[in-house]
Amino acid sequence: LTGGDRFRLDYILNGWKDPTGGEHPAPLNKLTAAYAIHLDVNAKQSKGGYDANWGRLTELAKDFETSPLYVFAYLNKWVRNAKVDAPSIAKIQLYTYDFYPCFDAYAKHQPNSTNSIKLEIQEQSPLNHPQKLTELYRQFYRANKSYNPKANAVLKPIDVASSTILKADPSFQGEALVHVVAAEVCKLIDRVHASTAEGRWILKDREEERQKILEFANYFVKDVFVETFKGDRARLAGRQINLIRDTCEFLYRLAQDQENQERKAKGEAIEEPENDDQD
Repeated sequence: LTGGDRFRLDYILNGWKDPTGGEHPAPLNKLTAAYAIHLDVNAKQSKGGYDANWGRLTELAKDFETSPLYVFAYLNKWVRNAKVDAPSIAKIQLYTYDFYPCFDAYAKHQPNSTNSIKLEIQEQSPLNHPQKLTELYRQFYRANKSYNPKANAVLKPIDVASSTILKADPSFQGEALVHVVAAEVCKLIDRVHASTAEGRWILKDREEERQKILEFANYFVKDVFVETFKGDRARLAGRQINLIRDTCEFLYRLAQDQENQERKAKGEAIEEPENDDQD
């Protein structure tokens, strides 16, 4: 979990670099955050009393060794355990701004930032792709509900892009695959415009909208599928895409919360639909 057996005293709180120059977060912060997440997600309260469930800590440590994005997977697990549609914004902020940087030396909390995601994220950070994907698709799509939308409503463009690649003819590569994904996302947004699919369109200019969709498809195919997943379609049906989905969902919710606050400050009314369960 800490990435080493022995550390200089100044590394314990300040982080360290390995022989290749790679940066690692402070071991004490990492351990403390891991214990906090474990107790928040895995501990149980029953008639027999409180059970810290320490046997699950090893699994958690292995997950975080694999990727710091598991912070958001464990937040999603908390949501399932609590049987709610979404955690509170305060809970998302706790996991994103307090816990996540403890596992990723390339992400720093910037509380005074004017950005919707108050993190300084370097190129090496695993958070880079989910943040970029979320920024790109929020330019042309939103869930109908501004408050506590369901995860499937939040993640429709991600899910359409993933399923399109999985179903596409293996001969489609590069630009051809980008255009196939863009076409399917365009179909989704066409249905949103026609009110036959859940969601909210953003752009009135349909040509500008198509360009934004193409940018999203290009990034998803080239930067995520080809570069990060090495063109392995199995990863689009496994843990790696789920890590990206979970992360995108909670980044979306933070961005939407800031937008809601800005609209309130302007005195704008926010109308909510009765449900967001349409296909």
